Amino acid sequence: ALSVGIFPYVLKLLQTTTPELRQILVFIWTKILALDKSCQVDLVKDGGHVYFIRFLNSAEAYPEQRAMAAFVLAVIVDGHRRGQEACIEAGLIQVCLKQLHGFTQNEAQTEPLLLQWLCLCLGKLWEDFTEAQTIGLQADVPAICAPLHSEPQPEVRASAVYALATLLDVGFDSFRDGIGGDEECDDVEKNRAEMIIIKSLLNVVSDGSPLVRAEVAVGMWWLCSFIFHMSGLVIA
Repeated sequence: ALSVGIFPYVLKLLQTTTPELRQILVFIWTKILALDKSCQVDLVKDGGHVYFIRFLNSAEAYPEQRAMAAFVLAVIVDGHRRGQEACIEAGLIQVCLKQLHGFTQNEAQTEPLLLQWLCLCLGKLWEDFTEAQTIGLQADVPAICAPLHSEPQPEVRASAVYALATLLDVGFDSFRDGIGGDEECDDVEKNRAEMIIIKSLLNVVSDGSPLVRAEVAVGMWWLCSFIFHMSGLVIA
């Protein structure tokens, strides 16, 4: 479909307000972005990310449909700084955290696929992006995501570990870039949040799933890299 020039028309359809088309469009864009990640640039340029954030925040949409919207948003922000910035401005962090927080406060069964992609979306949103990481720490993400480590599905546990592990590099990035620190995030609160993350990762370091253990290893690598870097500075 993309090769015959249908892309501009599908992009323009995001401007429609017809309720009947919402689920269909989300499904179509899930397929498009699964095939061609480069479409993320045009989506953000035309403000399409707002459409999917609103859909993700819609109480009328089924969990499976919201999971597809979370997937689309995860691709939009994956390695795309403008996409990360635009989604932060549109409140994506708050939308994702509201749904995750609702799950942790409610024992009702939640669609595992939705939990998985909410976590992956957050992780991609603040990966290598200090501003978003700082917002995540200030929003108490560690306390919200930690309960997901007890989920029966290994994909959900691994996604929660990934979302938390990508927050651990905020200290290294802030120090390296000369930004953050006292001005952007209170040191005491940041240290407290990072300790919660580390304890959460250590709790699942012996998880039965190799997928989860692999994500824990990556997260601890960030921590060890920062400690090694700081130790070298002290010695010097």
